[in-house]
Amino acid sequence: MKQFSKIKSVLMLLFIGSLVILTSCKDSDDDKITGFDVNESEMIFTENGGLQTFKITTGYAWSAQSNADWLMVSPATGVGSAECEVKVDSSYLYSERKAQILIETENGAKMIEINQFGFEKAIRIEEPSVSIPHYKRLDEAFFEVNISSNVAYEIIISDEDQEWLTLDGDITTYDPTTATPRKQTYKFKYGVHSNFRQSRKGNIEFRQTGVAEPISSIVEVEQNAAPKIVPSRAGDSLALLAIQSQLQVYGGGWESSRPMTHWDDINLESIDYVYYDEDLGISKDTTEMRVTGARFFFFFTEESLPVEVKYLTEIETLIFQGNANRSRHTIDLGSEVTELKNLKSLAINGYGIKSLPKEMIEMDNLEELSIYANNFLEFPLDIITKMKNLTYFDFSNQRITEGITSLADIPAGYDPDNIGLRGTIPVELFNMPKIEYLYLSHCYLEGELPTLPVGSHPQLRRFTANGNRLTGDIPEWILQHERLACWDPYVLLFTQEGMDSQGNLAGFSNEPGRLPNPDCPDDEEDTKSYIMRSSGNDFKNDDKLPLTGNWGEYKIQFKK
Repeated sequence: MKQFSKIKSVLMLLFIGSLVILTSCKDSDDDKITGFDVNESEMIFTENGGLQTFKITTGYAWSAQSNADWLMVSPATGVGSAECEVKVDSSYLYSERKAQILIETENGAKMIEINQFGFEKAIRIEEPSVSIPHYKRLDEAFFEVNISSNVAYEIIISDEDQEWLTLDGDITTYDPTTATPRKQTYKFKYGVHSNFRQSRKGNIEFRQTGVAEPISSIVEVEQNAAPKIVPSRAGDSLALLAIQSQLQVYGGGWESSRPMTHWDDINLESIDYVYYDEDLGISKDTTEMRVTGARFFFFFTEESLPVEVKYLTEIETLIFQGNANRSRHTIDLGSEVTELKNLKSLAINGYGIKSLPKEMIEMDNLEELSIYANNFLEFPLDIITKMKNLTYFDFSNQRITEGITSLADIPAGYDPDNIGLRGTIPVELFNMPKIEYLYLSHCYLEGELPTLPVGSHPQLRRFTANGNRLTGDIPEWILQHERLACWDPYVLLFTQEGMDSQGNLAGFSNEPGRLPNPDCPDDEEDTKSYIMRSSGNDFKNDDKLPLTGNWGEYKIQFKK
């Protein structure tokens, strides 16, 4: 009986244990089916957006959806536990923005709050300081500034800095469409810095517009000092090489390894002068070979004369001839050349200049000025007529566009006001007190020759105006001029071309069959004088003006 009781007790314990086990399994299965959790309740993003993840723990099918189009959940549906990505776009607002992600199952739902910061108002400069060389070719003399901003701004350069630092283009403001910073690139051009003692600095400010308290950012620009050149024989050499380099002279020009005495197109003379170096405190009387004449022939430039010309302080004859870019660019002549106080003869031919600097009036020693084959549209009377010692003035070939036969029928596609020098010959040119040689050939001048009293300008040794559109009578002061035969008038004055702006055939109505005085009183005198004044190297019949000046006599001798 006791044995049976023990068996009964064991069976009872086994039965109770089985019930416990069954109950435990049922509870576990229920948790697996009904459990649902999301490990994030809030997610925070910067203004630039980005990617974050959250985890779903469940045994059921689920879906996730947002209430904003600037965020995306992936995957958006599934069965069972999963990891989801939340991708948020970059903001376009200054203020914070909010959204929610709703995750749903058949047994419940959970919410994740999404917060994204707005953009701070900013004008950010990629490189806040810029260093530039003292000189670069015009097509290379620029730098770029990259700006990222989400506010409207304007670009400000002081008047003083704008003398050498300018924005390339007309757009000086920026107005964003969103608060997302957008990158803008600006190109700034700079001029030549000729000061060798110190660099120069300027600022470019990007200042917010439309608010009472604007933010701003500044680019600091520093331009390096120029190489030091002291007027001397060595300084002449450095200046000539710098000018040659900047003009891009065809064929390379002079070699710095050879002395100047072996350079072509250079005149050297022994000069007594005061050598002065302010930086070293040196001032002494010196005698050495200095450059008194220089010629630059056939080059490629889009700029005025290099600033280094001002260091050729003993030069008397300076010639620039043959810019390959003349027809493509119009250039304002800078004032550097006017600092040459010893300059007597200046030629800037076929260069592309359209104006002269006002400082040229102060060039009291300048006697000869040749600026033919340039892009002038009017006579620089305010300059030329005030140059009191000018004896030679060549203003021929002021044609930007060739081949215009009739000024009354200018072909379509051409700007009538931009084909070259037009209008009449101003009488003011003949009021220059010392003028002896006046060349006005091959322009688009029309009308009649100026009328002056008979006997006017007896010193006028050459006057040319052929190849224009002149009409009317030849004035008596010309027909009776004692040097008319010296002018070679049938070739260089009486011969006209095409038609004027009224459709009249160009030419003079009273051209004489023969000259009243067929002999030139200057022939023998001119030949002797020219031979005495010219060096052997310059006395040759070519297209290069002599480095010794006396261009009027040279051209008369060779019928130029």
